[in-house]
Amino acid sequence: MKINNIVDFPAAMTLVSLFEEQVRKTPDEVALVSDEMTLTFQELNTLANRLSEPLREHGVTAGSVVGLCMQRSAMAIATLLSILKSGAAYLPISTEAPAERRAFMLRDSQAILVVADDAQLVHFATTDVMVLSGEALAAAAQTAVDTRPAHPVTSSDVAWVLYTSGSTGQPKGVLGSHRACVVRLQAMWSHQPFIRGERCFLNTAFTTVDSFWEIFGPLCAGHALCVLNDDLLRDPSRLLPELATLKIRRICMVPSLLATWLEIYPSLSRVVPALQLWVVSGEALTVSLCERFRMAMPEAHLINQYGLTESCADITTFDTWGWTAPPDYGSHYVPVGKPFEGTSMVVVDAGQQPLPDGQAGELCIAGLSLCNGYLNRPDQEGQRFVSLNIEGENVRVLRTGDKVIRLASGDLIHLGRIDSQIKLRGYRIEPGEVENLLCDHPSVKQAAIVFDADQQRLVAFLAVREGTYDAEDALIDSLRRYAETTLLPYMRPTTYVLNDVLPTTATGKINRQALRIPDENKPPLTAYVEPQQGIELDIAQAMAEVLGLQRIGATDNFLYLGGNSLQAMKVMALLRTRVTVDIVPSLFFPDPTPRAIARALADAGASRAETELRPVQHGRYCRASFTQERLWVLDRLGGGKAAYTIVWHLQMQGEVNIPALNAALNVIVARHDSLRTRFLEHDGECLQEIMPAETLSLDVESLTTGECEQRLNQLANREFDLTRGPLYRFELLQSGDRNFSLAIALHHIV
Repeated sequence: MKINNIVDFPAAMTLVSLFEEQVRKTPDEVALVSDEMTLTFQELNTLANRLSEPLREHGVTAGSVVGLCMQRSAMAIATLLSILKSGAAYLPISTEAPAERRAFMLRDSQAILVVADDAQLVHFATTDVMVLSGEALAAAAQTAVDTRPAHPVTSSDVAWVLYTSGSTGQPKGVLGSHRACVVRLQAMWSHQPFIRGERCFLNTAFTTVDSFWEIFGPLCAGHALCVLNDDLLRDPSRLLPELATLKIRRICMVPSLLATWLEIYPSLSRVVPALQLWVVSGEALTVSLCERFRMAMPEAHLINQYGLTESCADITTFDTWGWTAPPDYGSHYVPVGKPFEGTSMVVVDAGQQPLPDGQAGELCIAGLSLCNGYLNRPDQEGQRFVSLNIEGENVRVLRTGDKVIRLASGDLIHLGRIDSQIKLRGYRIEPGEVENLLCDHPSVKQAAIVFDADQQRLVAFLAVREGTYDAEDALIDSLRRYAETTLLPYMRPTTYVLNDVLPTTATGKINRQALRIPDENKPPLTAYVEPQQGIELDIAQAMAEVLGLQRIGATDNFLYLGGNSLQAMKVMALLRTRVTVDIVPSLFFPDPTPRAIARALADAGASRAETELRPVQHGRYCRASFTQERLWVLDRLGGGKAAYTIVWHLQMQGEVNIPALNAALNVIVARHDSLRTRFLEHDGECLQEIMPAETLSLDVESLTTGECEQRLNQLANREFDLTRGPLYRFELLQSGDRNFSLAIALHHIV
């Protein structure tokens, strides 16, 4: 086991230094693209420098912790960068976090300031920490000077504090260093290099460890980062076409989300043909899911990776391209591969002695990727970060708690946990944290959380106090409301089982083996309200089908019945395909009952009716769509690159009636206004103008077969001028007496 020496790592190499070096290399290239703004590298750097000035005026300095409670946006990225430039660490806070959890994180981290979206300010009203709105920070930055903060950030400084579930009943903060983050970026660039002109997007939330490399991986390598809004990211029916439009090439997700997408889109390659690199981690990847992916995306690479928050994201990689499980392969899981450079691994037994290949044991990690430890948790840090004597050298290692086996090839297979920790949709959950919080409810005297792997849900077994409730359904309703105020959404139990006492072992501990998970098709005890005919009934039937229930009432809560965010995607997809009802997540989740969703749809429908689209007359201007405006900005800043040119060629043999072909093409151009649209700028806005149809005259050009291939390549690399148009080209090429090719080129904006 070769151990990497932290002393050898350059002290000046940080996320900030790498980004600023890239700014010097490509100041005028596009760095950030969002619906709110598009920034070059120089503009993003200037904005971050200016944002750091009001932060310093509010007391932010080297070593500070600054809370960040913002949805994904360009301003959030710039704010995050300004925090790092100030020498501070950012503390991401989920916009869905209950007030008690927010207060604990701020208190425990001793955060000096919180920057939050305006909609989140009310949730910090009772905290003692100063809260600054993102808009107020941006306004203050307008008068600030473009000066780089004087404090030199070093590689050992903390870049972020991420809170994970804690076994003691409270979450614990993990301290991620700049050094470990840079090591992860270097691994990304080495194992999954970018291609020229590649654009990326941020798929993971700020509160997950993968987000930092999704942000800084492209930015520190000179590639544009597209920031899509949270509502779009939760809706694959809108997200996937957007990714196709932007020609996104790579994505990071948990396997359970991939499984949901494949269920909704079995022919995924037709929807996102450019998406060729899929990184999955956070959960075990099954062999069956790997095979389903291969059928849906035969040309794409599915990369299985493994890591923890304490290892600053993934530390192993395994490309499943060409891999098939051997006949004697006993595991249901795909290997997670070999470690990245800068990371070392050893498999140990219960006595922490190294094991040979082929024997299962606990995985321990050493090297540059380890975090700085836990915040204010010396006892837990001492249990997880230990010193092992390996080959005569005392080495600081992280005990992962994961059971693995190493193959002769050096690849690791993940076999599960050696403790009770739960992984649900990529999130780490310590049962003890949920149990302790449930025991704070006045009716609960004892709690045990069990993970139902088949249904991917948490089941809470509770011993309740007599005389503290009137009826079981009323108590369960009270427990659900209590969980909503104390637990993050993914930590809330789906099912509650009430008992007078819980079974115990001979030593007096809860006997979890004796706890029987109830029938998943039995809904909670609630009064059934029959859905009304129409959309309300359609929603109820779609929910019941996805959850495997016989029926769902109009006022039944989808989440209370066992639903989750991934199953909600399936419900929305069903409704779109069967009854052409377009439900977006912002209408579904606030009150996920059929009646409430139907009412929200009715309100949204009335609003849409007021803005019904009407045809635009030729020569009149109208605003470009969101997607068109984004492509227009990228084209404008990129100098009319041919990356957005789409080319087809139709091969024909025999006689070609050229006048008839000319007439057909003229009909197509006259019928489709988008082919006759050009794009202009007015007062900083992108406007589209539909031009009148012009007569198209198609001539035949005789070429050799080789010359035809060259002409098609030239057509693909020829740029369009969006301000002049037309944004189409047709060419008829002839090679030989009866061989013709109709070449068609369009700009992706139309």
